[in-house]
Amino acid sequence: LTTVDAAVALLRSLREAFRRPEAVRRLRELVERGADGSQPAPAALRAEVLEIQGPGLEAAGLRGDAIGQRHMRETFAKFEGDGAFCADLAAADVVDSSQSQPPVVFLDIDGVLHSLRGDDVFRGSCCALLERVLRCSGASIVLSSTWRVEAPKVAMIDDMLRRRGLPAVHGATRDIGCAREDEICAWLDEHPAVLCWIVIDDMDLQCRSTSCAARMAGHFVRTDQRTGMTPDVAELALGMLAAQRELATALLAARRIAVGGAAAARTAFAQLRWDPCDGG
Repeated sequence: LTTVDAAVALLRSLREAFRRPEAVRRLRELVERGADGSQPAPAALRAEVLEIQGPGLEAAGLRGDAIGQRHMRETFAKFEGDGAFCADLAAADVVDSSQSQPPVVFLDIDGVLHSLRGDDVFRGSCCALLERVLRCSGASIVLSSTWRVEAPKVAMIDDMLRRRGLPAVHGATRDIGCAREDEICAWLDEHPAVLCWIVIDDMDLQCRSTSCAARMAGHFVRTDQRTGMTPDVAELALGMLAAQRELATALLAARRIAVGGAAAARTAFAQLRWDPCDGG
């Protein structure tokens, strides 16, 4: 794919692939498996994501396999500096984020919003993708990056967000001198009303055999430190948040059935435009 129009068409095909009912169902199952500790191994997880992406790749004229996925990333890398492409990356319908406990994105910076060792701080395409995730999900940012302990760097992040018309950083994990996933779990334990959350990081936060590493399952999206955020990473992040929201709403509906009967449950499911009686 050699033109920006072709790259944008590929991006849109990829978005549609993640919106398919089958994709939503599989992502929901992924979250549920993560909740009970039965998350697949990383290789199996990559294979599942590729199966979801496959129809989008094929619709854009690429192979629906790992080779097509590589061509996709090469295409996006080609146009990451193009203003029109970056604008399309960020384009999204804004959702109502007035809910009392919005989703949270635990955000790393180096290796996510720019490459780990390059001089491309706040790369345009990476920031556009973060903007898309935040606008589509209504999520707030909680910094988990080492940038959080340096006020000038936090100010740089807030300035970048302000220039994009986004709220400033909502908060940060505490620096308690342990593994990053432990600090994230400590924050979550202090904010139990936050039900929907993801972590975007270039470090492997699931490599240790600990309860906190296991808790990342179904919530962790890893970037390539050489490129930072890419469109497929953003779509996976949005897919995970959407699946978590459906699961959280289903759990709420189950509680309401116990307390207020089926009518109360339908109120919860209506938030998703999903009638549990229609088999959807």
